[in-house]
Amino acid sequence: MITTQEKRLSSRYQVIPQLVDIKEFSDESINLLINISLDGLQIQSSEDVEYHEHLLTSISVCLKAGDKPITLRSHCIWQQPLEEKGYYTIGCQFLDLSDELEESVNHVIDYYKM
Repeated sequence: MITTQEKRLSSRYQVIPQLVDIKEFSDESINLLINISLDGLQIQSSEDVEYHEHLLTSISVCLKAGDKPITLRSHCIWQQPLEEKGYYTIGCQFLDLSDELEESVNHVIDYYKM
């Protein structure tokens, strides 16, 4: 049996939790980026998500004033309810990460990694 850890191609980086916007979720949802790699990301959210549901995630990288958020297409590959009722940990895999977006993800990693 292959575990999630064994399937990961890129190093995963724990980040200082950042609020992220997920287009498919309600405006009232709370979504925190927990870790990120060049393969995907892990978020904690107040919204439930379906397995393999496609998500558009916007991450604002505050490297300098006026930076535009980057938008990453991903799909949910796993989800787990947290002990704190009404919150979930969600693992997402990126879809079609271009060279430009890969560079942006590297900026997120460099700026926010712990």
